[in-house]
Amino acid sequence: MLRWLLQAAPPTAPSLDWLTSDERLRADSFRFEKRRNDWLNGRYAAKRLVARHLRERTGLPVPLSFLEIGTEASGSPFARLSPEAPPVAGVEPGRRLPVSLSISHSGGRALAALVPSGGEGPAAAVGADVERVEPRLATFARDYFTAGELASMPGDEGPERDLAVTAVWSAKEAVLKALGLGLTVDTRSVGIDLSAAASPAAPEGLAPGEPGWEPFGVSADGALLSGSSVHGYLRSSAGFVLTLAVRLPSAAGADPVHALAAGAVPGRE
Repeated sequence: MLRWLLQAAPPTAPSLDWLTSDERLRADSFRFEKRRNDWLNGRYAAKRLVARHLRERTGLPVPLSFLEIGTEASGSPFARLSPEAPPVAGVEPGRRLPVSLSISHSGGRALAALVPSGGEGPAAAVGADVERVEPRLATFARDYFTAGELASMPGDEGPERDLAVTAVWSAKEAVLKALGLGLTVDTRSVGIDLSAAASPAAPEGLAPGEPGWEPFGVSADGALLSGSSVHGYLRSSAGFVLTLAVRLPSAAGADPVHALAAGAVPGRE
């Protein structure tokens, strides 16, 4: 099941006791306050989400200080039990947790998402992105969008076009994260179609919202997909666009997200 959490503001606790010692060293290393706050916000969102996931799976509350969010050489985040923590539900200190994790931040918001990645067979992977809706130069879309994406854009400048450009860009970021590539490849190697006709059926249990999650279509070169399928979901809220993408092996089924609404963890505390 796909899980997500939107953190609307950095943690306001007077201390950072929810960080591990290595994470505190990392937090202290930032020279600029904005980058530090973004990093803290993303880590806090990710830890809350992982802790909620573990509690639902094991029935055990896990303090945030027991969890550590590390970074792969590629830049992708991963979750593990801190080397400083005691064993939890059979997981030894320092061991990675069987989840795929993604973090994004923009304009003071942080979005975290995860999917379980353990068990037999190829693992699922998740990508998440949050973007503030704002005007972008016309050259931005021309440089990064496919011909089909450009043709789908509203012709006149204004809020409708700003939203469409932001949505396509955010969807690309989420999909490329799910593929484990990030911005190391040409963004035009992935095509995004926001039209309902090109999108997979809405997942069972997806509750209507204001606004609600909507599926979007994804196309990519077969070499990028490597036998997998990618499913994407998007919503806009309070001047931001949120996107989630899940990569699944073809044999894993047609849709990775069921009861998405039940998996949503409000993050506005």
